[in-house]
Amino acid sequence: MKIVHLSTNDIGGAAQAAKRLHAGLIQAGEHSTFISKYTHHEKIQNHISYVGHHSLKHFLEFGLEHYILTKRFPPRHGYSKDTVLFTSPHSLFHPETLQSVLEADIVHLHWTSHFLDYQTFFKRIDKPVVWTLHDMYPFTGGCHYSGDCMQFVRDCKECPQIKQTAQPQLAVQYFEYKRKALTGINNLSIVAPSQWLFNLSRQSVLFKDRPHYHVGYGLDTTVFKLLDKHQCRVKWKIPEGKINLLFVAHSLKMSWKGFDILIEALKGVPKNRIHLTIIGKNIPDLSVKDLSTSALGYISEEYKMAELYNAADLYITPSLRDNLPNTIMESVSCGTPVLAFEIGGIREMIQAGENGLFAHTQTVQGITDGIMRFLNHPTVFDSSAIHLKAREKYDLSKYVSQYLELYQSMVR
Repeated sequence: MKIVHLSTNDIGGAAQAAKRLHAGLIQAGEHSTFISKYTHHEKIQNHISYVGHHSLKHFLEFGLEHYILTKRFPPRHGYSKDTVLFTSPHSLFHPETLQSVLEADIVHLHWTSHFLDYQTFFKRIDKPVVWTLHDMYPFTGGCHYSGDCMQFVRDCKECPQIKQTAQPQLAVQYFEYKRKALTGINNLSIVAPSQWLFNLSRQSVLFKDRPHYHVGYGLDTTVFKLLDKHQCRVKWKIPEGKINLLFVAHSLKMSWKGFDILIEALKGVPKNRIHLTIIGKNIPDLSVKDLSTSALGYISEEYKMAELYNAADLYITPSLRDNLPNTIMESVSCGTPVLAFEIGGIREMIQAGENGLFAHTQTVQGITDGIMRFLNHPTVFDSSAIHLKAREKYDLSKYVSQYLELYQSMVR
């Protein structure tokens, strides 16, 4: 069976989940191809880049997208402070015309904003399509996380995220564009990694009549495992005698990941007891006096990330919106407990008191209090027990088997 995965990126959380599934399918003996719009990661087996990275075509396509497409199909003006991400369903790109897609038995969509054009793709595709939801965008008028808004169960009129912008009508226009594109399409199945996202999708106008499946994420538990904590701390120069707090994000410019919340929260914590390790792009200058830190930048190698999770005492992810973060899976697989807000799919990943704890309120003070609870009782968590339970829950082969069953049923 030939399976083709379409993903805008080959880096980032959604792309990571897609790449892991792709690798798991290859390991299971399946013919799997991973197609991304651009190439950033060079070590992906059976990988096709739609636009060659830093090629002439790359720059031409980039110019077309940013200077023509955004003028024809905005948004381009400022958004409300609450806006996380709002994107158009239009695209100048046509991955459905690639030979690998034409020859596939199953086309598997992942995070495809700025890559997939709804109407041209679904008009041309004539084979089974699986769409794994990595956020809410596929069934909304443009937002990737809707907050408290439930307009996607109707028509996405009066979108709260762009109502104060110069183009408040875009949400309903984009919603209608998606609705027309999906009309008459009978070969589309929806997969939600979290029960939270599954329930929202089942309520949406665009997807409520589609078959839905709940299949989580998995990872390589031979990489994300228990390592010698002392050796990991020595390698990464983490000072002894301090509680090492870890923060991870692809880019710290993504405000909804909550880095600013964490920094404010740390101002209420005794600095002599903690060390902060930060991983991600665009790390700003910190404004916390006397705080011991390691700013390590972006790290793509999984074995290095496993070492850093093992070197940490507590992983903190004060994300305000999220589906099923890979970083939480990675952390608990390495036996490191997690502090987070009780939101989205995260509430399905953390069992308070067993593999982490929730902030009592979605505020700076909530994170401060959570850190203090951990500092006062740092030995309450059993790393071995956390690791063993995560290894059983997130073993990749289990999820590969579930997807193969779905693929086979659709092909039949």
